[in-house]
Amino acid sequence: MLHKLSKEKLNLAIYMFTDMLAKGIPFLLLPVYTIYLKPEQFGNIAIFNVIVEIAIIFVVFGANSFYRVEYFKPERASNLLASLFKNLIITFPAALLLTGIFIAIDINPGSQSDHWLFSAVLIALMQSIVLLVIAEYQCQGKALWVGALNLTSATVTAIVTVLLLNLDFAEESRYWGFFIGAISTALLSLLLIRYQHSSLNVLQSHFSKPALSFGLGILPHALSWWARTGMDRFLIAKFVSVYQVGLYSVAAQISLIIIVFANAANQAFTPKLMQMLAVKHYKESFALCIKIIAIYLLISIAVVVAGNFIFDWFINEKYRQAADLLPYMCLIALCQATVTLLSNFLYFFKHVKALSMITSLTSLLHVGLAYFLVQTYSVKGVIVSSIVTYLISAVIIFCFAWRLLKKELENS
Repeated sequence: MLHKLSKEKLNLAIYMFTDMLAKGIPFLLLPVYTIYLKPEQFGNIAIFNVIVEIAIIFVVFGANSFYRVEYFKPERASNLLASLFKNLIITFPAALLLTGIFIAIDINPGSQSDHWLFSAVLIALMQSIVLLVIAEYQCQGKALWVGALNLTSATVTAIVTVLLLNLDFAEESRYWGFFIGAISTALLSLLLIRYQHSSLNVLQSHFSKPALSFGLGILPHALSWWARTGMDRFLIAKFVSVYQVGLYSVAAQISLIIIVFANAANQAFTPKLMQMLAVKHYKESFALCIKIIAIYLLISIAVVVAGNFIFDWFINEKYRQAADLLPYMCLIALCQATVTLLSNFLYFFKHVKALSMITSLTSLLHVGLAYFLVQTYSVKGVIVSSIVTYLISAVIIFCFAWRLLKKELENS
């Protein structure tokens, strides 16, 4: 038992360290990017990221989540991973077709050429392969391999990008970085899986239909999160300018310091929170969350206070206007971190459907509200929409969790 506990703690430490390192690489290179790239080019890269993210949703189609659900079931067959790899043969062409429609009706607010839009789907395919391999390693408790794959992707992408920036590839340096980083990590993943599963047969299809059905079921939830985190760039590009997307994205990148700390804290404290709830220490668990949120608030204030120093010393003067957006972006990050933390109560009491409904409806509200506000109030309209809808989510989840805890206290 002690050995198991120590292994879990070690895995948690590895996940936290490698996650922070992988996310820290793009942040540390932000000063380099702002030297070589104009805000319009940075904005185009942000839009390309959003396109890759939505392509991943349609290519992986929830297969990595399905794998984690099925892995520990006693009736699981040995061909689970092979069935999910086979499904990529179905989802990849479907994603290409959707991209073709996307290009044909000309709704891309960026200025990427068509071949890069199709390349985004290929990048999504490579990243989907990596996500499936990571899902297996997570289930097997191989945190070191998960961290190694994440770091490989971030490192190769960064190295290729910096090299090509020095060769005057401009924004395409980032696209090539994503492309080569994704392919390199996918090849490494396949080599590792081939070594572990010498008889892996992708013709197996026992789990193909259940996995596709599962993916279809969680598609609205996945799209709602994309609408929450990605649609803002599209709206700003369409109704304001790609230049403003660049400024917005730089401010958002700096505010990610809060999210990185919040994710680390969530991973570190969630086991303790779940343990407290399991032994019915409800008041103490709620008090713990309040303390963690207070820490988030202090970190947010620290980032805002350090904002002028960061822009004066590390960010190119072309992006100086982004400093005005940083306090708002930090508030958005604080609200997002709070929603994620409070969601643990609904996970524990198995109210996942209620949580999905809350996040989906508030994401749709955000898209609708941002659509109208951006046309009148420019970028700040999108920011106001994010803050308001995140606060609505936080309040609803808080009230829901409080009611659940109160009910449990009355029954105990």
